[in-house]
Amino acid sequence: MLRSALPEGERVLTGWDAILSHLCDTLRLRGLNGQRFTVPQLRRLQRRYGLPVLRGGALIRVRRGHQRTLPTSTNFLLTSWALSRPYVGELFTVSYPPRAAASIARVGAENGPGTVKLEPAPGELTALPH
Repeated sequence: MLRSALPEGERVLTGWDAILSHLCDTLRLRGLNGQRFTVPQLRRLQRRYGLPVLRGGALIRVRRGHQRTLPTSTNFLLTSWALSRPYVGELFTVSYPPRAAASIARVGAENGPGTVKLEPAPGELTALPH
């Protein structure tokens, strides 16, 4: 199912920068304060809530001494983890693009605070016949 929804395919994300980029830029996830995630926040999500990231940090021997391994995950694992959360607002929020945020604010003002009006796309089935 993910392969059809994400046609670019599965990608390995190596290092905290790549993982943060996928979560914050691609999925548009933010912390509960509305700010981009930080590495300590991701480590806490990994430890407490099972964020699927191989920890890294192991010391391995290379020709010129030692080197630490990088944390690693994939775009499919991170997307599946985010979609498996019971509801948005438990661990993170989703930032809207500026145009969508303006239209949501406008619709909320028309229908009362805290409401969002969802309109079906043209040709979309809105109700099943009885």
